[in-house]
Amino acid sequence: MSIEKEIACVILCAGKGTRMQSDTTHKVCFPIAGRPAICRILDTFKSVGIARVMAVVGDKAGQVMQTIAADHPAVSYVYQGDQKGTGHAAQIAADALERLGYDGLIMVTMGDKFIEPHAIRQLTEAYVRTGADLIFTVAAKADAPDAGRVILDARGEQVLASIEVRDIQRARILGGFARLAARGKAVAREQLRRVAAAEIANAAKQAQALGPKLADLLVGDGDVPASRLADLLGPDAGTFKVAGGRLTADEVERAAKFVNVSLYLGRARAMYDALGRLRPDNAQGEFYLPDVVRLLADAHDPQGQPLYKVRAHQLADHNDVLGFNNPQELLAIEDHLRRSRDRMQADERTGPVRKLGGGHLKPLKKWIELFEAFGPRLRKTLKELYGPNEAFLKQRRQEYLRVLRRYGRRFGADAEVIVVRAPGRINLMGRHVDHRGGHVNVMAINREVVMVAGPRTDDTVRMTHVQAGQFPDQEFSIGKLIGSLVWDDWLSYVNSRQVQQMVLDSRGDWSNYVKAAVVRLQQQYRDVRVLGMDVAVTGNIPMAAGLSSSSAMVVAAAESCVALNRLDVTPQQFVDLCGQGEWFVGSRGGAADHAGIRMGRRGSVARVRFFPFAVEEMYDFPAGYSLLVANSHLKATKSDAARDQFNQRVAAYEFGFMMLKDRFPRHRHLLTHLRDVNPRRLGVTVSAIYRMLTKLPMSIRPDELAKSISEEHHKDIARIRGSHRDPEFYPIREVVLYGIAECERSAMARDLLAAGDLGRFGLLMARSHDGDRVAACTVRDRRAACRDYAFDVSDTALRSLIVDLQSENPDRVLGAQLWMQPGGYRCSMPQIDQMVDLAASVPGVVGAQLSGAGLGGCVMVLAADDAVNDARRILVDGYYAPNKLDAAIEVCIPVQGSGLLEL
Repeated sequence: MSIEKEIACVILCAGKGTRMQSDTTHKVCFPIAGRPAICRILDTFKSVGIARVMAVVGDKAGQVMQTIAADHPAVSYVYQGDQKGTGHAAQIAADALERLGYDGLIMVTMGDKFIEPHAIRQLTEAYVRTGADLIFTVAAKADAPDAGRVILDARGEQVLASIEVRDIQRARILGGFARLAARGKAVAREQLRRVAAAEIANAAKQAQALGPKLADLLVGDGDVPASRLADLLGPDAGTFKVAGGRLTADEVERAAKFVNVSLYLGRARAMYDALGRLRPDNAQGEFYLPDVVRLLADAHDPQGQPLYKVRAHQLADHNDVLGFNNPQELLAIEDHLRRSRDRMQADERTGPVRKLGGGHLKPLKKWIELFEAFGPRLRKTLKELYGPNEAFLKQRRQEYLRVLRRYGRRFGADAEVIVVRAPGRINLMGRHVDHRGGHVNVMAINREVVMVAGPRTDDTVRMTHVQAGQFPDQEFSIGKLIGSLVWDDWLSYVNSRQVQQMVLDSRGDWSNYVKAAVVRLQQQYRDVRVLGMDVAVTGNIPMAAGLSSSSAMVVAAAESCVALNRLDVTPQQFVDLCGQGEWFVGSRGGAADHAGIRMGRRGSVARVRFFPFAVEEMYDFPAGYSLLVANSHLKATKSDAARDQFNQRVAAYEFGFMMLKDRFPRHRHLLTHLRDVNPRRLGVTVSAIYRMLTKLPMSIRPDELAKSISEEHHKDIARIRGSHRDPEFYPIREVVLYGIAECERSAMARDLLAAGDLGRFGLLMARSHDGDRVAACTVRDRRAACRDYAFDVSDTALRSLIVDLQSENPDRVLGAQLWMQPGGYRCSMPQIDQMVDLAASVPGVVGAQLSGAGLGGCVMVLAADDAVNDARRILVDGYYAPNKLDAAIEVCIPVQGSGLLEL
C-alpha cells in the first residue's frame, strides 16, 4: 500500500549555511545541475506523491520563499527567527501542524540534500513493514564519516541512540580531563589545552562544547587542582547514557556501524512527544533533531516496556541521499549526477562498450593502420605520454604494433578493441608506509605494460602474451573462479583456504595478476555480471625488480575491465581496488604502487596520501638531476619465504600499534594509523615518542602475543597471523620506529625537493635505506667491503636520543630528530646495500636507496646530470663486472600515468 499521499513533509531551510561562503545566496538555493537544490528536492517529493509540504525558513527567508514559489506555489511556510538548531526548526513546524490538528505521518529532512525518489519509496515501505513509530535512513559509517553515529540493540533491530560527532569529540575531551583528575595531582592548564585541541582545534568551538566553567580552565597559566576539576566534571564525564547504561566515546564508535543521514518518517504523536522534550544540553548548545531518536528509544512504560518502536533503514546505495555543507560537497553531488546520467545514456544503447566511443574503441585493423602510418595525431599523443625523445617514440610504436598483431593472430583481426597502457613506478620516498597511512612520493616511469583488450559476451577471460615462450596463453572463467567460494568481504575471500591453495597451485602463473583485478572488481560490483575479455599483453618492466611490474599488470587489467564493463569507478576507488586486488596473490601491501601508476603525470612526482586516499600535489622532478635505476639481478619474488617475510613485517607493524594503543590509553582516540604517532597529532615532544617506544618489546614470539595485547585485538591477531607462516619472533620495536620515522620522511620530501634542498633530501634517502639495510659497506678504489649492519633501538639508545635533543648542540639535535632514525625494517640484501654505498660515494650523487618492497630488485640513484656517467662506471666496476653480470642501468623519466589510448 502506498502511503506517500498521507505524509506531511517538513523541510528545514532556515540555517545560515556559512560554509557555503556566500553572503548573497542561501544554501538551499544553490543549483544542482542547473536547478536550485530546494526545488530539486521538492520535485522529488511531488514525483512520489507527497503533496503536503511545509518549509521552515529563517535566514534569507524571502529568497528561499521566492525560489520555492516559482515552481511549487502550494508549499506552506513557518518562520524560525533564532537559529537554535535543526531540532528547534522542527519544533516550530510540529507546533504549527499540531495546532492544525494534524495527526498523520510526518517526514522531516533538510533542504540542502539530494534525494533519489526510490529512497523515499523504500523508506515508506520499510515503515509499513516494520510497524515503526519512527524510522530514519542510515548509511555505513565509511560512506559518511562526519554524520551522527547510530547505535542499534544486540539484535540489530531497535535503535538505541543517534549521537553527533561533535558530542563524541566533547566526550573524548571530558574523558581525557577525567583521567588527568583521577591521578590526584594538580593538572597543568597546558595539559588541558592539549587534550582539548587534539579533538577540537578551534578555540571558540572548544569553549562552546565545554561550557563556560570548563572552558575557563583552558585560559591562562598555572595548575588546576584535581579535586576542582573532578567536581566540575562530575562522575559520568565523557560518557553517554545509552539503553540504561553508559558508554564512552570510543565505545560509541565501536558500537556504531551506521550513521544518520537525516531523512525521518514517524507518527505525528511520537514526533510531537519527542520534539517537545528536546533540550540544548550538548556540545553545540543547540536543539538537535537526531535527539528525537534517543528520546523515543528511551521512553518506557511503568513496567519497563518500550513505548515506541524506533527503526533504522539502511540505504541500498549511500548516494541515494546526499547532503552538502560546503562547495566541495556540492560538487560531489554534481559529479554523482553526471556519472548517473552517463550511465543512463549508456544503458539506452546496445552493446557493453558503446560509451567508449571511437576515440578509444576501434577495429583492430584500424589501430594497426594508425601505428603503421605513424601520423601527426599519433605522434602528438605519444609525445604527451612519453615526452619528445624521437628514438623512444619509435621504439614504443614498434611495441604497440607487436602486441596489436599478436592479438590479431590469437583472437582475430575483425575485433573491436581498446589499447591500455600502465607504466612502472618509482617511489622516491615513503617505502613500506602506504598501508600505515603515510605519504608516498611516486612517479610513473618509462617502462610499461601495454594491453590490447576486446569485449566478450560471456565471463571468460583469454590471455596471450607477445613473449609466448615465457608467458604461455591462459584462460579462466570469472564465474567458476568465484562460484564455489565464500566471499562475505574481500579479506575473508583472499584469506580463505581455497584461494590460498589456488594461488599456491598456480604459483608463477602470470594470469593471477589479471585474476586479481577482475575478481576484485566483481566482488565490489556484486549487482553487475562482469563480462570477460580477450587480451594481448606486452611489457618491458623488469620482473621482480622493485619497479612494480606485477602492479602494472593489475592496473592494466583493471583499466580494461572497468572500460569494457562500463563500471562506474572513481580514481580513489580504482586505486584502492587495485591495491586490495593484489592481495589475491598473497602479499598484504598497500596501494602506493597503484597510485603512482594510475596518477602519474609526465615530468612530475605525485605526493599521495592514504586513508583517505588523495593525490595532494603534483610537483616537478628536480631540473638538472637524473634518476638512475640499476637492476641488481636479484629477483624480488612475492611467493613462499619472501612473501612470508613481507607479511611478517606488516604484522609487526600491526602488533606494535595494538600495543601502543593498549599502553597509552590517553592517546588511543587519536591513533587510527601508525602515521598518527607523531608529535603534532599527539601534542607531545619527540622525546615523548621515544619514551613511548621504550614500552614496546624489542621482539616478541608468536605465542606471547595474546598475553601482551588486550583481548579486544585477539580476533585481529588471528587474522593477521593467517597471512604468513609464524616467524621465530616479530621484531616489533625496530619495525615500528622505522614506520614512524618513514612517515615523517615521506611527509617532508615534497617540500625539500620543491625548495631545491637536494642535500637534505639526500639525507632522507640515506636514512630511509639505512632502515632497510642488512649490510654497511666501505668504498675504496671503486670496490666495496661490507659488514653486517644493525641499528640500535634499545632503551639505552632511545634515552641517548632524548639526551641529544636536550643538548642544544646543533649536530646532536639534528641527529636525534625523528626523521633521522632508520629503525629496522630490514628488507634489503647485502648486494643491494653494496650497490647503494658504491653509488653514494660518487661526488654529485644526491642519494641512493632500495627501490620497491625489497629482498632483491633495483637501486635508485638520484644524481646531478654531470655525475650520471661516474655513477654508472662505479656500479659497473664495483658490482656488475666482479659478479659477471650484465650492466642494467638506465635513466628513468616521469611519464603519464595509466589509461586508455585515445586517437
